[in-house]
Amino acid sequence: LSNYEELTVAFSYITASMDNSNEDFWLQISLDGGASFTTVEEWNLNDEFVNLQRYNDTVIIAGPFTATTKLRFRCDASGNSDWVYLDDISISGCSTGPNLNPTGDDDKAISAIQTAPAWNIEDFSENTLKLFPNPASAEVSIGYKLSTGTAAKLLVTDLTGKVHLIRKVEDPSGIYKLDISSLRPGYYFVQMKNDTERLTQKLVILR
Repeated sequence: LSNYEELTVAFSYITASMDNSNEDFWLQISLDGGASFTTVEEWNLNDEFVNLQRYNDTVIIAGPFTATTKLRFRCDASGNSDWVYLDDISISGCSTGPNLNPTGDDDKAISAIQTAPAWNIEDFSENTLKLFPNPASAEVSIGYKLSTGTAAKLLVTDLTGKVHLIRKVEDPSGIYKLDISSLRPGYYFVQMKNDTERLTQKLVILR
């Protein structure tokens, strides 16, 4: 994994018999072959989930990584038959690609990046979140499709988890244009979150 800049872990889960707010589970990473682990995300009863309800989630982990990188899920629960069932686990990586414009014509490269996509929300599969442009400077278009029809929240957080922008979204699918001119250049996460789902994409702001 040392060639990757970030990893995306997507999965679904359902819990059973967890009975207090101290019962949770985590996604952890080790860069030393499993000698030590660091928690990158956690899910707590009544905050991120309730029992016997299926959820879909995505976690993006920023590098650098090593050749001995390992990932694991762990559960902190009591001994009275508490369970976390994980399914549909998908791990993908993103690495630095070649120059977008090997001919050296920078104007054409910028034009190609900033041409708006012809998004058709009807073609989106469920649990989809897309950003354009990315990197962005003043405004970003957010295309999304949730699997449930409940109202959602759109959040923009930095890498420490601090929330910088939050918006209420009524429709389960659509294209939302978000003004990001108040945010400083850097790396952020865009999340679309409702009672049962949380979709996440990384956003880069450049000026």
